[in-house]
Amino acid sequence: MPKTQPGLAIVASAAFTAGGLGRHSTDDLQRLLAGRTIGLGFTTRNDAFIFSGTTNRADLLLQFQLITAFMTD
Repeated sequence: MPKTQPGLAIVASAAFTAGGLGRHSTDDLQRLLAGRTIGLGFTTRNDAFIFSGTTNRADLLLQFQLITAFMTD
């Protein structure tokens, strides 16, 4: 992150997952994931982009699919 733009990391983190995916808006994702234990986080560091997730055993595959979708879409 450029040192001259310190707020850029906060904006990127907030906007990235809030933007949804190409085929699914944030509202769509909330409906599709309702009743599932899925949490997705995205943060930035000076030298990295970090995805994180929280889930349970039953929803682990779906969690991986969601992170993959955000990384590739």
